[in-house]
Amino acid sequence: MGTRIKKDRRAMKNTVAHNGDRGVNHHSASVSLAYRSGILPVPEELERYEVLCPGITDRLMKSYENQVTHRISCEKVVIDGDSKRSSLGQIFAFVITVIILIGGFILILFDKSIAGLSSIFLAISSLVAVFIGGAVTRSKERQRKAK
Repeated sequence: MGTRIKKDRRAMKNTVAHNGDRGVNHHSASVSLAYRSGILPVPEELERYEVLCPGITDRLMKSYENQVTHRISCEKVVIDGDSKRSSLGQIFAFVITVIILIGGFILILFDKSIAGLSSIFLAISSLVAVFIGGAVTRSKERQRKAK
């Protein structure tokens, strides 16, 4: 991760009036405010920390590496879980579709042709709808990633 520093320099002018022959003295000071985003401090700060507390750089780097490892393991758990849920969803959808198709053929065998044909049509049309919906979603995802 990159560390970004924005410096906001502001000059403050203090006017101090003194009694006597010296008159008015003007003092100016420059204040620098640094803003950074990211986990690790900038190298200049690390050098100053190392002077104050020897070994702090190694501890900070190990802490950062542990955080990265933890994030990677969390993302792996999420991705693996999504993959398993997706696979289970496909298996259950296939089982339900096969049951509906078998039920439709059984209805046709028992002279319930309208009900049987409608259940077969329902099963096939739902498969086609899911296939087309998935293709459209993947296409939109590819277009979004291409941008």
